[in-house]
Amino acid sequence: ISSMRITGKKPEEHKFLFVGGDGDETGLHIADLLVEFMTKETGMSVTQVRKQIWFMDEEGLVVRFRAEDLEDRKIPYAHEHDECSDLSQAIDLIKPTAIVGTPTCNDSKGLFTKPILNKVAEYNDRPIILALSTPYPEFTADEAYSYTNGKGIYIGGGYRNCTSVMLPN
Repeated sequence: ISSMRITGKKPEEHKFLFVGGDGDETGLHIADLLVEFMTKETGMSVTQVRKQIWFMDEEGLVVRFRAEDLEDRKIPYAHEHDECSDLSQAIDLIKPTAIVGTPTCNDSKGLFTKPILNKVAEYNDRPIILALSTPYPEFTADEAYSYTNGKGIYIGGGYRNCTSVMLPN
């Protein structure tokens, strides 16, 4: 929420892409809090706000086409859209202003690669990059800064190395 303010964009101008693993409970909890904040802040309906929030799980984008295979908690975030299982293509389709990594596995390193962060920075003057995987974040603040040519706003963590850093211009 604080990083949204740094971008100079209104909350209703943001699009969020959550990328997580099986179940993605962390991402769903964060998205629910974001919906609550944005409905109060903007007066938008829950349905309108959810249209700004996308999920990508191990099967690809969470879309209505997959509804019968989705967990009940993901269905409100399923969009009317074609299937897409490639993160780079999903970024091209959605053009998110914020990407949120929430996998809960030891192999989360490499989820947001240099090409992925470059691409997000192409679409945004100040991309918001949340590396919230546990136990280790997807990448470091230095990598986020480097891969976005100094444009990225990085928030990172992981219970083994909790940190929150916002990068300068």
